[in-house]
Amino acid sequence: MIAADNNSQLMRLAMQAGARDFFAEPVDRQELHKALNQVIFDLRRGHSQQGILTTVINAKGGSGGSFVACNLAHTASVVSDSSIVLMDFDLQFGSQSLNLDLRPRHTIVEAINDIHKLDFDAIDGYMVQHKSGLRLLSTMHEQLVLPGEIDLENLDHLLTLMISNYDRIFVDLPRQIDPVSATILERSDQIIIVIQQSLAHMRDAQRLIRILKSELNISDKNISILINRFDPKSNLQPKDIQATLSCASFYLIPNDYETVSHSTNLGTPVLEYARHSAIAKAIVDLAEDLHVKIKEEYKEKSFIKKLLNLT
Repeated sequence: MIAADNNSQLMRLAMQAGARDFFAEPVDRQELHKALNQVIFDLRRGHSQQGILTTVINAKGGSGGSFVACNLAHTASVVSDSSIVLMDFDLQFGSQSLNLDLRPRHTIVEAINDIHKLDFDAIDGYMVQHKSGLRLLSTMHEQLVLPGEIDLENLDHLLTLMISNYDRIFVDLPRQIDPVSATILERSDQIIIVIQQSLAHMRDAQRLIRILKSELNISDKNISILINRFDPKSNLQPKDIQATLSCASFYLIPNDYETVSHSTNLGTPVLEYARHSAIAKAIVDLAEDLHVKIKEEYKEKSFIKKLLNLT
């Protein structure tokens, strides 16, 4: 309701009629825009299905979390009709624009800072789109951003905007626990912890899982373990790792250094570079297990998935 002055009787009647807010002229444009956006958020939250937020994080540096996040998001965009977004939250060393050979004009930090000016159409302009349809919101390499510079309320608002507007949101999150990562992890529907087959990775994974459960109160059902660069000849087998980490959801990505190296250097996701490779099929299987609605033509059980069902 916009009125000529702050008439208390008029304000009371407006609220009784169902008005959400009351402004006296002259109206502050920014305040009005913020109020309208809030109405839209509430309507979308109440009447439409919310998107799923999936966060990928390494248990130990170099485990391949960024590779998994990028290729999982790209694969989901190709094999389904869902709207997919990849958010690169490595604010200092983000690599997703390189992995997809894209040149963003805007950054995730700009989107966070401008969030109260953005609506469901405007946020699309802050992202760069891959030919697969995947949208990317990332950093720029010349920027240096510290986590303390991120407004957490604005970050939470951005996550709400994304979840309300897109079917699937994948987050590449660096391995650190700070207010920014905690905000994202607490909002996540699925958290994938990427490890490799070593005692050091298992030790760090145990510690990370303990922090997620005890400090952030995240449920077991929201946490999954993914073994990247899986080697069937390793002394540490999936059943041993699964028992040690006490994790119900468990996935494998095979070791294929040559394919991964070439696709990464070219800025071409593996599904595009080598669609019929074991690693591409394993990522399709992973997307399906994470409840991405897969087109029939891509529903082919890979060797890795069959192997996991036998272990």
